[in-house]
Amino acid sequence: MILRKANNTDLRTMARIMMEEFSQEPYNEAWTMQTSLKKVNLYFEDKVMLVAEEKDAIYGFIIYGTFFWHDGIQGWIDELIVTKEHQGKSIGKNLLHHAEIDLKSKKVKRIWLMAHADSKASSFYDKLDYKQTKFVIRQKEF
Repeated sequence: MILRKANNTDLRTMARIMMEEFSQEPYNEAWTMQTSLKKVNLYFEDKVMLVAEEKDAIYGFIIYGTFFWHDGIQGWIDELIVTKEHQGKSIGKNLLHHAEIDLKSKKVKRIWLMAHADSKASSFYDKLDYKQTKFVIRQKEF
């Protein structure tokens, strides 16, 4: 398995993986290929995107960047997605580790991310010392 920077030709595969993974429990989100592709294309413009690839097939990816907070630059993990059949094989852990190294080199103070409370991802992040904060995500639907 190699990790490399994503390129333009990877975006369709990344969009398909996102659409497939987020359509399952606990997310049950109604992503289409069109909306998924739009999202990864927007990320491609200003985020770092790494893919995990083996034998010309992509099995996971991470998208991340930085933002400024009162105490300095912060890292933000936008997406970390590994195909269901390849979860539990350290792909996500390796992608996250590479992002952490890159973000540390940019002198970030901390890394932030969101995870669905009922997802495997939530316990995955717990094991890697990502702590739940007092910040609460709220939404208002129209």
